[in-house]
Amino acid sequence: MKFFFKTHMDLRQFSYAVLTLLLAAIMALTSCQNGAGQNSNEMDSKQTEETEALLAGEVTGEITISCYDTELYKAFLEDAKVLFEAKYPGTTVNIETFSSPPTVTTMENEDGTTSEVWTSSNDGAPDYISRVTTDIMGGKGADIYAMDVLPYHKYAGSGSLSDLRYFMQADPEFDISNYRANIFEGVKYRGGQYVLPMDFHFELMIFDREKAGEEAAAKLRAKNEFTYWEMTDIVKERFAADESGAKIMDFLFIDDITRMMFNSLWMNNLNSYINREDNTVNFTDGKFAEFLTKYKEQADQNYFKSPLTEGEGNYIAGFADPNSQIGYYFKSMLSYQIKDSFVYDAMAAIGKDTSMYSYTIKPNDERLGVLVNDNGQGAYEYYTGFAMNSNSGNKKTAWEFIKLLLGEQMQTSIRLLGIPVNKTAYERYVKQNITESPNYIQGETEGEYTADGFIEIDEDREAREAALAEYTLYMEEILPKLTYAVIRDNTINDMVRGEFEAFFNGEKTAEEAAQELQNKVGMYLSE
Repeated sequence: MKFFFKTHMDLRQFSYAVLTLLLAAIMALTSCQNGAGQNSNEMDSKQTEETEALLAGEVTGEITISCYDTELYKAFLEDAKVLFEAKYPGTTVNIETFSSPPTVTTMENEDGTTSEVWTSSNDGAPDYISRVTTDIMGGKGADIYAMDVLPYHKYAGSGSLSDLRYFMQADPEFDISNYRANIFEGVKYRGGQYVLPMDFHFELMIFDREKAGEEAAAKLRAKNEFTYWEMTDIVKERFAADESGAKIMDFLFIDDITRMMFNSLWMNNLNSYINREDNTVNFTDGKFAEFLTKYKEQADQNYFKSPLTEGEGNYIAGFADPNSQIGYYFKSMLSYQIKDSFVYDAMAAIGKDTSMYSYTIKPNDERLGVLVNDNGQGAYEYYTGFAMNSNSGNKKTAWEFIKLLLGEQMQTSIRLLGIPVNKTAYERYVKQNITESPNYIQGETEGEYTADGFIEIDEDREAREAALAEYTLYMEEILPKLTYAVIRDNTINDMVRGEFEAFFNGEKTAEEAAQELQNKVGMYLSE
């Protein structure tokens, strides 16, 4: 979804214009309806009483869950529907999804194996957002929404979403200590809990000790959090003298690192330029222009694995030969890969074959820690997060369904893509990935297998137990650092990427790009 400053408007622009007017109307309407003549304490007291009364009711009737991304949520929600309707006889859970299934392309790798590449599009997102906005404005809509493509801050700020903080506080069965509270805290908006993440994921940095050299390696080992600029400054002199062709930064499977790294750094530092609490912007104090300039200097000095290329970047399918990959000083490790790095260490220590983990970590690699933004916050995102429509006529049942999604049984589901927010489920998740493996059983057709629970891995038991213990300790040190939730707004991201391209292509200066964003983003947030 793009935001344009042109006279001519195509169909998507028109859809966006209508959507903006609808959101503005909701915000105006709810600001008149909510809080007129009431102070915050009176409103809190009233909301608490209403929530307690709701929770005293029965779990009955019908609820509807709406989500755009079919593949991410549907199977997870369908499993939860079965459990919920069995637990509460007479209830009905409806699941609505709107995106088209992804296109699956099969390709043959050089080693004879095959890989599947799944591609999907958000082309239908504006229509979905417009439909949801119209429903909410008319006092209708689903009871629960997946906060995937919906503009979270605009919906929360307009009063369209229920503040789940009151449900969490009033429900004696809900204990915040059973969850990763920092993950919930990071998505709060103006003090309210308008969305509850089911899971989360983040990136961990690793470095090549041989490339970095002894002096830089000692500095990198001294702490477990760095800003991007701190990290790269430590090795910049050694890199400048390096004639091996190695790059500063690498991402697994991603070819266009120049765009990828910019997008990551921009979104991780979004709160330095945009204050979503009061919808103000600050692109023109010199910091964003400096960011663009320093980043382009690095790109011009070949810091990244590939130069800036046309299009949206090449996402490499399948596995490349790890021995033929370009060397790197730093590499991003996805959160699901961290456990594999500990298994790698354990297997290497007893002389076992570690080739299956070579795509995660190599012999000279060391875990560095999390990248923090300019405000010292570690960034994370959620794959799955749900919000309650403030118009819902069955909030008790909707809340119980959200609680079920946060319960141990659903949080240990193999359909949950990220790290569970439920602490007990997290312990199971870790074991399932280090000391256990899926128990695959023959499906209905030949060659079809499905996972039926998990079984203990007997081979190299002691090494895996050691890896489990070390991983658990390490993560308990790292996870509390995740305090900044990256919540994507596709409209703003498109604006920033457009100015990034204009600056990199020499069409604008850094200051001109910053001023353009000040104008565009400021206007978008004011509507």
